[in-house]
Amino acid sequence: REGKADVGHFVCGRACGPDPDLEGTAEDLQQGSGDDFFEEFCWEHLANRVPAFENIKVVNSWQGFYDYNKLDQNAIIGRHPEIKDFIFAAGFSGHGIQHTPAVGRAVAELVVEGKFKSIDLSRFGFERVLNDEPFLEAVCY
Repeated sequence: REGKADVGHFVCGRACGPDPDLEGTAEDLQQGSGDDFFEEFCWEHLANRVPAFENIKVVNSWQGFYDYNKLDQNAIIGRHPEIKDFIFAAGFSGHGIQHTPAVGRAVAELVVEGKFKSIDLSRFGFERVLNDEPFLEAVCY
């Protein structure tokens, strides 16, 4: 929810995920707003969950891409196994804003201390991508 409390603006979105029929291109982003996407792919889901949303209308919209890890939809965090001083903090697949404080601290420790200290994030290393070993979350949909 954003805006004044008495106005009732809500923020929503939908990740297209690995569905190739929903993945767009840079040209798609230049053709206009996300209003059509909202009408076609979001509105019905919202109205089914919250019947009061049947009468909502789009006030404004934004569309764009975000980094997406197709292996397991989780971040890649840590050193590259072959390229010296290359550190990953990418591929969050929409989780980035949630994980930013911890990842920032962990990467800072990796740079300054040479290892993770507060939180061991080694399970998110790039090696799992190279070895095709997904790190799947049990309750993330």
